[in-house]
Formats: sequence, C-alpha cells, structure tokens
Amino acid sequence: KAHTRLSCRYVVASVLVLFYEMDEDIQLPEWDHLLKLKLLNAEEVSALRGLSPQEKTRTLVQWSADVASLSHALAMRHEKSPADLRNELLSRLNDISRRQSYVRDLLGMPVPFEYYHLLTFMVSINLVAWAYWTGCAASPVYTCVFVVSAIVYIGMMHLAADLSNPFGEDEVDFPIGAWLVDWLRQCVALAEYDLPGEHDSWSSVLEGES
Repeated sequence: KAHTRLSCRYVVASVLVLFYEMDEDIQLPEWDHLLKLKLLNAEEVSALRGLSPQEKTRTLVQWSADVASLSHALAMRHEKSPADLRNELLSRLNDISRRQSYVRDLLGMPVPFEYYHLLTFMVSINLVAWAYWTGCAASPVYTCVFVVSAIVYIGMMHLAADLSNPFGEDEVDFPIGAWLVDWLRQCVALAEYDLPGEHDSWSSVLEGES
C-alpha cells in the first residue's frame, strides 16, 4: 500500500507540475502548494527546483517507476506476482511521460507570429474586395451575404487564436480544473480503497464461491 501511494504521488505531482509550467517556470507559490498538498516534501522540491521544465516531469515519472519496480520485486517475493507485470507498469508510466512531452512540445511550437499577420492581411484584403464587389451590386442581398461572410471569417480567426492554447482560462479552453479534480479522486480511490478480500488474498471470497 505504501509503495502504491508513493508511486501515485509522484505521478500526480508530475501532472500538476506540467500544468503549472504551461505559461512560465514554476514559481514559489506553486511549490508551496505542492508542499501543502503533501505531493512533494522539502527534499524533493529542493532536488527538482534546479532542473529544466521537461526534466522535472521526467524525473518525477522516473521516481514513480523506481518505486513501482521495487514494489513489484517485493510482490514477486511475497505474493508471487506475475513477472511480466513490471513491464506493463513501466510501459504505462512511459506512456504518461511521452504524452507529457508531446503536450509540452506542442505548446512550445506555436504558429509563428509572422504567419498570423499574413493570415490577417489576407483576410482583410479578401473582405475589402468583397465589400467593393457587393457595394457595386444592385441587389441588397449581396450586402447581407457580405455581412454574414465577414462575421464568419473574423469569428474563425478569433476562434483559431483562442484554440492555439487550449490550456488557458478562456471560455473555449479545456476545463483543466474539473479534469484534475476528477482524476485526483480516481487516483485516491485506486490507491487508498481497501478491497473486501485483499487482506487474505481473496481466500475467504473464493471459498464462498465454491
């Protein structure tokens, strides 16, 4: 139980550190928050503060993998746990680290600002041409077509700008806070719940099934 709790604690800390560093390097209030939540202790914070953003999350996942490997070795010795379970555990942790790196790399390579200016210029020229063409038309229907088209073009540009970083605090961004709360509850449930047949390796439950 202690090994499971410690391994989960490091994984949860790595996810929170990832989101803390979305916009800038993690600051002292964030470290204090991790200490207050007891996801990290003072010695662990001291070891992490000198690392780069990517090294912080990878180090935490590596710590979790080390604890999981030790837990599996003890389980094999005392509970005769399957030997291939260790590879499955490490594969899951490696997948977490890989996805964290993917999110960080994706946010680290936004659309160049020159491209944004070029797109804005192209849309402006297009709207000016449409305004001239619809203004020269005899029917007022063309004016309505221009207004709707302008709203669609400009709205799509604003939406694209908002979606370029979906981890912010805009209305169209992901509900990171709600996701993290739900995920933390699931981690606590898996790490802390005592199953009814766990204390005797399900012997009493199996006897009732026979």
